[in-house]
This record gives sequence, structure tokens and C-alpha cells, in this order.
Amino acid sequence: MKFKKRTDSEISAQTIAALTKANCTDAQTFSKLVAGQISVQDDGSYGWKKEDGTIGTIEECATAFLADKPYAVKPAQNGGSSAGAGNATGGNAQLAEMFKIAGIKPPSENN
Repeated sequence: MKFKKRTDSEISAQTIAALTKANCTDAQTFSKLVAGQISVQDDGSYGWKKEDGTIGTIEECATAFLADKPYAVKPAQNGGSSAGAGNATGGNAQLAEMFKIAGIKPPSENN
């Protein structure tokens, strides 16, 4: 019984880590749905049985689980510098073009 609790705890932790890495919106909650698919393999590692019968990693299981659940994945965020910050258009080319067409300066340039 003690072994099962430890195994379940390890599977849960690894599942949460894999879902977090895959940008899951709520890894803690969704891990409860995914962890049941994970089992201890003959070599002592953890894995899940894929549709083709082969054994996959917990990371592959998390990715497969999220593949058809876009609501469970955080939207991709555009990284990058703060280029454009500090001006009224915030780096928005369309807004800058609108100011240009209207013949007015953006508020930050009216100082």
C-alpha cells in the first residue's frame, strides 16, 4: 500500500510537470484526468499505452491529452522586447497609420 501511494504521488507530480510544460491552463486539475492513464512499466519507469500499442512517456501523454482540448491550453504569448512601449501607438502599426491618415500626431508626440 505504501508503495502504491508513493508511486501515485510520483506519477501525479510528473504529470503536473508535463502538463505545465505543455502550457496547460490548470495542470493540477487536468493531471487527475491524465494520471490514470500512466502506469509503472516492467523496467520501473512510468509510461502510458498509446493507441498503436507502444509505450509513451508522461510528456507524450500530456501532449496527446491536450491535442484536442484547445480550451485547456494557455494561448501562446509573444515574447520580445518592449519595442514601441512609451509611444501612444504601443508599437501598433495600424494605429500609427490611422494617426498618419488623420493628419494628427499621436498623443505622446503632442508634448
